[in-house]
Parts: sequence; structure tokens; C-alpha cells
Amino acid sequence: MKSTMVNLWHPIHDVPASFFSKTLAKQLGESLGTFLEYDGANMGKGYQNFLRVRI
Repeated sequence: MKSTMVNLWHPIHDVPASFFSKTLAKQLGESLGTFLEYDGANMGKGYQNFLRVRI
């Protein structure tokens, strides 16, 4: 049986902007899988307030 790994961007909503940090992004990503990177460009932008982690 062949095993295949796929990297995914997973959005994480409702993170207060005051709590956002690279460390938090890494911890949340590790809880979902193997953390690769994060994108916090949408943190604190009204209704688009979320961060993405790549796992």
C-alpha cells in the first residue's frame, strides 16, 4: 500500500489578535499535524480575522 502526504492550509478562527504570536501558531499547528508554516496576514482585519497554518 502506498502512503501519500499532502500539505494543507488550515484556517483557525476566533483567535484574539492580542494573543496571536508565532509560538501560538506553531502550537495550534502541531495540535493538528506537523506544523510547516503560518500566515497571519488576516489577523485583526474585521470579519476576516483568522490565521492559517500549513500542516
